[in-house]
Amino acid sequence: MKGSKTFHRVPCDVFQEEIYANQDLIDPTGEFALRVSQIIDNNVVLLDIGRVRLAEMETWGIRPLSVY
Repeated sequence: MKGSKTFHRVPCDVFQEEIYANQDLIDPTGEFALRVSQIIDNNVVLLDIGRVRLAEMETWGIRPLSVY
């Protein structure tokens, strides 16, 4: 944990596709929403943002209609 944010560090080989910094990820069960914070060596640092919070985020004045 860093302040009030929860970060997870996982190996890059967990992912089947290429990932990028600031990419949002939702797990197959739909319970977790994560943002790729950093890619360091062979590890990915993920910020746990939560699915509800992801749906409420706004970028450049655009809000998602649904998160799936």
